[in-house]
Amino acid sequence: MWRAYSSLDPFIDRLGQTTLPPPHRIIFPQMRVFTDPNPLPHFHWIRRRRVDIGFHPYLLKAAFPYLTVMYLEDWEDYHKLQFPFIIERILVADREAAEPALHLGQPLYAPPFELDTSEFWWEPVRRALAAYFGEIEEKVGRKVVTYLHRQGETTGLRLRDEDHKSLVGELKKLEHAHGYEVHIVSSLTDETAWNDRLGAIVKSSVSTATFDHDSVA
Repeated sequence: MWRAYSSLDPFIDRLGQTTLPPPHRIIFPQMRVFTDPNPLPHFHWIRRRRVDIGFHPYLLKAAFPYLTVMYLEDWEDYHKLQFPFIIERILVADREAAEPALHLGQPLYAPPFELDTSEFWWEPVRRALAAYFGEIEEKVGRKVVTYLHRQGETTGLRLRDEDHKSLVGELKKLEHAHGYEVHIVSSLTDETAWNDRLGAIVKSSVSTATFDHDSVA
């Protein structure tokens, strides 16, 4: 979303200054708020599971604190209004519409990256997150290395357990031998809290979540 939106301001500078107003709302018109059926009113106290939108809900609140997240129920409300509702600027993302524009082997999110924009297009978002974690000032000092692993995931790529342990061991050696600050964090919130995971990534000078295809389970 931000990659496409940032193309409207090709002059975003290295400090993340932009003429673009922050997004006011993001709408998921095909997703309901909760994954289970609505309970009876007197069961309002039951904790329910929210729909998975593909990223942690804290992320939007930290990067865009004034952004309203809306779902299918909200979209239906707009349809039921008895008068027009004007949205001055809207960015539409549709997977099926994106597919014909893809080149062989490209992921669905590739097309926006072909739009012309500033080389600092990501700075407004990066700095907003850095400010949330109190890391907005550029710090010069020892290297901070973060290894984001997926060993607890049941699907997708991940290192073989022996290779994961070997990598963790080598990173620990760097920490002790060269004074690096090393963070080993999991992609699973049950294993590493969101604040701890993103906080480590934000303060890092070196981050890795890349897998060698010869070494994956």
